[in-house]
Amino acid sequence: MADIKESHTVALDALMAAARATAECSNAARRETGDAARTCADTSELCWVTASFLMRGSHYMVVLTRALVDILESTASECGAHSSGHCHRCAAACTEAARECRRLIGELPVPAVGAGQRGSNRSVPRH
Repeated sequence: MADIKESHTVALDALMAAARATAECSNAARRETGDAARTCADTSELCWVTASFLMRGSHYMVVLTRALVDILESTASECGAHSSGHCHRCAAACTEAARECRRLIGELPVPAVGAGQRGSNRSVPRH
């Protein structure tokens, strides 16, 4: 496991809080509407995956985090439009996680040219 910078622990905490809030929202939303439940479940899974990538210092962290920011903002927007408490907690956690992810992107090393791009023979790091 990679050494995690102190500044990255704030992002990690925000990711885990968003993962928990979106999972809670997904479970509650299943009783209300299917689309919101799927959105929140997907967001929760991606938050956990991103947290895992961050903890081990993955080469794909920047690419994944950029995508997650868009997903978090979309989820926050969708849940922010609902009146239930679980949706408001979800929206707030997603907004905070997106903010921390944007900050994190500025601190992470830029991946090598071609790393992670479709069709690149350098998409998987060689050890």
